Amino acid sequence: MAKPLLVFGLPLLMLVFQFIVLFATGHSKDDATRLNYIVMWLLPLVTVVAYLTTIQFNLGTTLDIRRIATLLVAIIFLSMGNYLPTVTLSDQSRRQPKNPTRFYHRIGYLLVGGGLALLVSLLFGPWVSTVILGLVIVGLIAVISL
Repeated sequence: MAKPLLVFGLPLLMLVFQFIVLFATGHSKDDATRLNYIVMWLLPLVTVVAYLTTIQFNLGTTLDIRRIATLLVAIIFLSMGNYLPTVTLSDQSRRQPKNPTRFYHRIGYLLVGGGLALLVSLLFGPWVSTVILGLVIVGLIAVISL
């Protein structure tokens, strides 16, 4: 019962999540259309990778899930960090930072640096990826709290 539920339920669940993301980003009044396109394409990427990984694992293939998950997080960090400094939000945003350009540049540089560091960490042991991901999260919290 668990395998058929996962084989058919995972794509349906991800389809529901995709519709939620499309609805949330498609109706926003922000000028960040490129960032919206990136956000809209991240969920299908995660869906395809998760589905193929699940099928390969159930077929008995030995997979290093840590490397797959770290690669996926690194791609998300790189894509979001690459476009985040170019975002210009409308004045209707609820919580604008004091200096939005500087704020988005800092977060963008942190995400790109963290994504590159995560890619390099794939060559080392699992603890290196964990430490780098923890440092990126602490860095994000520090930048957001400024």
